[in-house]
Amino acid sequence: VEDFEAYDDDEPNGTTIYQTWVDGLTNGSTSYVGYATSTNGTFGETGIVHGGLQSMPLTYNNSNAPYYAQTDRTWDSEQDWTIHGVNTLVLYVQGGLSNGSEPLYVAVEDSNGNIGTVVQSNAAVVTTAAWTEWRIPLSQFAGVDMTRVKAMHIGLGSKTNPGLGGAGAIYVDDIRVATGQ
Repeated sequence: VEDFEAYDDDEPNGTTIYQTWVDGLTNGSTSYVGYATSTNGTFGETGIVHGGLQSMPLTYNNSNAPYYAQTDRTWDSEQDWTIHGVNTLVLYVQGGLSNGSEPLYVAVEDSNGNIGTVVQSNAAVVTTAAWTEWRIPLSQFAGVDMTRVKAMHIGLGSKTNPGLGGAGAIYVDDIRVATGQ
């Protein structure tokens, strides 16, 4: 689904990480994807990676309105996340000890606008300074046609019930679909 390897610092050609993974500067949340200054030819993270050469840094500050942070990825064409018996979304997340604790969620949206959201059951995942594998059965994205995936959202806090929260940064890498739960 996403390994974050294709991004660079070429803003005019639209190939930066924050031009694909839209952050709060566009969607109005408290998120910030990437870094303000390019390093090693990218605005992505090149030191803290799960696999490959870069990951997505996602900064949040839910002490400010609207009290949730979210990044959004929309595909040009529908994605079938069930092909070959696939039934699980897998992603890797790393937080930090100084992060403010916030619920981490993933939402998947189909081409009809149906959105299913799953909240990470381990609240400490954003304060854990090690890579954590998060496996989500596709069946948990209730009401979403997983053969017609159009967008994915990753967030911290609660978009539906926002409240004053913490701040920090997480890293996301190696998002894929797989068989087995």
